[in-house]
Formats: sequence, C-alpha cells, structure tokens
Amino acid sequence: MMKNVLNTNNMRNHRFIVMAITAMFLLVRVPNLLFAQKSINDYKKELEQNIYDLDIIEGLYDVRVKIEAYAPRIGWVTRSQSFTALIRAVPDKEGSFFITALKGDIEGIVGIIQKMGGNGYYTMTRGDANGNVQTSQIQLSDMFFFKVVEQNGLGNARSQTEQRFTKSYPTAAMYSKAIRKYEEEHNKPERWTGSGFALQEGYLVTNYHVIDGAGKITIQGATDIFSESIEAQVVATDKDNDLAILKVKGDVPKLSLPYAIKTFTSDVGEDVWVLGYPLTSTMGDEIKLTTGVISSRSGYEGSVTMYQISAPAQPGNSGGPVFDKEGNLIGIVCSKHAETENVTYAIKASCLRNLVESSINHDILPHTNTISRKELTEKVREVKRFVYFINCNR
Repeated sequence: MMKNVLNTNNMRNHRFIVMAITAMFLLVRVPNLLFAQKSINDYKKELEQNIYDLDIIEGLYDVRVKIEAYAPRIGWVTRSQSFTALIRAVPDKEGSFFITALKGDIEGIVGIIQKMGGNGYYTMTRGDANGNVQTSQIQLSDMFFFKVVEQNGLGNARSQTEQRFTKSYPTAAMYSKAIRKYEEEHNKPERWTGSGFALQEGYLVTNYHVIDGAGKITIQGATDIFSESIEAQVVATDKDNDLAILKVKGDVPKLSLPYAIKTFTSDVGEDVWVLGYPLTSTMGDEIKLTTGVISSRSGYEGSVTMYQISAPAQPGNSGGPVFDKEGNLIGIVCSKHAETENVTYAIKASCLRNLVESSINHDILPHTNTISRKELTEKVREVKRFVYFINCNR
C-alpha cells in the first residue's frame, strides 16, 4: 500500500513539473477587442507617430521567460522561451493594455495589463496551462525594463516562472528627442519675429529656426508701406545649416537687387555690416545697422560653415544679411554667443548657394553689385528695401 502511495505521489510530482514547464503564456480573451495583427515595422511606425500619447509601459519588448520546476526524486528541470512582444493600450478601455507575442516561440494575445493608479504600479493577468488565471504585480522603476515572477506549489513540488521584459522600441533616444521637441513647441510663443532678405523672383532667405513651427508667415518691408504684410511660404530648408528659402505668394514685380552674393571665404579682419529688425517690441520697427569685422573664419565650436563676426546682434536679427565693405552678401546671421559681448555667428553664403542649387530648378541668386563704390550710408539706403521683417504665427 505504501508503494502505491509513493507511486501516486511521484506521478503527481511528474504531472506538476510537466504542467509547470508548459505553463507559459496562453491566450487571454479580451472582450470587445478587435485585434488585427500587423508587422513589427508597422507597429514601430505607430508607436513613433503616437509617442506623445504612450503610457510608459507601452512599446515593443524582447521577452525572456525562464521556468524552473522541482520535485523530489525528479529534481530540478529548467526550460526557457523568448519572443518579441507588443504592449499597447486596449481601445476605449482606459488604463488597460494587451500583451501580444509577435515573433518567437509563441504568438498571439497572451495577457492583459491593468494600470493601478500612478507611480508605475500595474497588474498582469494571463491564463496558464492548468486553466488557471495568474495575476502578478508589476512596479516600473525603469521605463525600459520590468520583471514578473510567478511561483506555484503542489505538495513538495514547486515551480517559478520569471519573465523579463526589455523595451526595444521606442528607444531612449526617441523619447529624448520627443521631449525636446515638445518643450521647444510649447515654450515657443504664439507669435515671434526674425529678419530676412530678398533673392530674385520673389524668393527670400531667413534662418530655419525662424520659421520652424510657424503655421503662417508674413513679411513686412517689401512695399513702400511698412505696415503692409505679404504672406510667404517655405519652399526649401536646410536644417543642419539653419537656412530656409521662402517665396512670397502672388505676383511679384521684377526686382533689381543692388548686391551680389560672394561665396568664396572672406578673410579675418575684413569689415562687415549687418541689417535686421532686432527687439522690435522695445527698439522699434525701423531697420537697424551694426558694423564690425570678421573675427574668425570658423564659427561656434569651430564650425567651418560659419563666420564669427564682431557686429552686435540681438533676438530678431536672425536671418538678416551680412555684407562686406563692398556690399557683397557674405553671410546670414544665425546666433550670438550668450556668454560674451559682440560675438555673432553667420552662416556662410556658400551654404545658401548649395541650398539653392539643390532645391530650386533655376538660379535665383543675385550676381551684380551696383553699390560697391558708394558710401556706407548710400549702401544702406539702397539695400534696406530688400531686407524684411518676418512675422511668424503658430
């Protein structure tokens, strides 16, 4: 009789280990959830497009599952599985998320996660091979990793299932970029201004950062009445070199620009002068002239696409033209050094030429200088008609 009892116990222990080893994720029915599986690349696009709205637990994960089971006379048995999982919000059910295995040892919807208030607390529910429902606690201390441990026992037999979730998408770099973009967009005012100047055929130039995020762009100074605004649209950008080409809407009279573009590099010590519309709210809307010299043929952090000049610049000067003493256009104001006096950076005109050649199907750059022999006051008088005050609205 004792022998039969031992045999029965051994059979139970064996069955327990078999059931524990096979107690991986199984389908959990989700009421009213219509789920059509997509490719992993489709999910990546979806997550990237909705990154601002994601809960911290949502994303694609590499999942590693390790099951250890023990019974007397049989000893320890270990098995492991791995798969790629998606955790995504259940439609129209706030605080609920489904887990689906997309690729690996298993596939299909395998569990439900429920948010428990704030502070990164969740519960995960799944069905196991025994037909039971397993509910486990999750506490996220890191948005890129969490672990779920389940333990079961039957008599002297026991098992432990450890599931390690490591988020692979969105990446940390994507979250950082999204945060920076959000802060930039929400810290930007409803209206801001900059400067720009004319090319031929109704085209004009400014900085990329001036028009970035603008829903509507208008320019002033293109007519005899300064307060009269003309709408413009972006036609080409070079974000890396902080340049944008705009075109005014509607018919444009043919202009004879008095300045030419100079695309070979100027020397240190050359005189320069700058026109623009800085701080108009306090300094007024009359165009402002500042003068200086080329301090360096390289810009911020040694950038060879910029000049460093000593002509002062203020907020609002961005996008304004930089001329040499003959009245040739040599650069575009882009920034100033916040920790020093009279250190202004200007993008070299060669970058503008490259943008025009790569994005406009014909030449719109000015090539004839008619003011080279004139005094500075006369140069300014003729050029200022082609330097514009740019208004941007969100």
